[in-house]
Amino acid sequence: MARRPPGQVRVNLPRRLRPGQGRTIVSGVSARAQSEIAKFEDACLWPAAIADAVMRWSGTVHGPARSLTVPEFRGCGVEACCPPDTHPRKLLAQALRGLPPSGSRELRRLVQPLDDLYCSRTIVDSYADPSDAWWLRRC
Repeated sequence: MARRPPGQVRVNLPRRLRPGQGRTIVSGVSARAQSEIAKFEDACLWPAAIADAVMRWSGTVHGPARSLTVPEFRGCGVEACCPPDTHPRKLLAQALRGLPPSGSRELRRLVQPLDDLYCSRTIVDSYADPSDAWWLRRC
């Protein structure tokens, strides 16, 4: 009976992460939702993008009040290094739209209290551009 060489068999197996290559997890979500988040990050973003966005949005919301009126992320200004689409709430909104319903529901359960706190600590800016996202129209 013919057998395939071990190298051909291993090509189709999922890759294991090496030590130090572990994924950063979003604490507070189930393993299934974490798996969905990892698939979404692999397809649309970069590894640990959502966990980082949750941490940065939480830091912005819980931080000093004066930091709420100043954009949290300005970046270095180089488009290739720090694209303008990396605002943490924008990444979270993208994930909430792109994840399957169960994963989106779990992530929304984490993000909604942060959004409520942000809204309670800020007011609507009547001079803001109406085409901006809701979190950018507050001061």
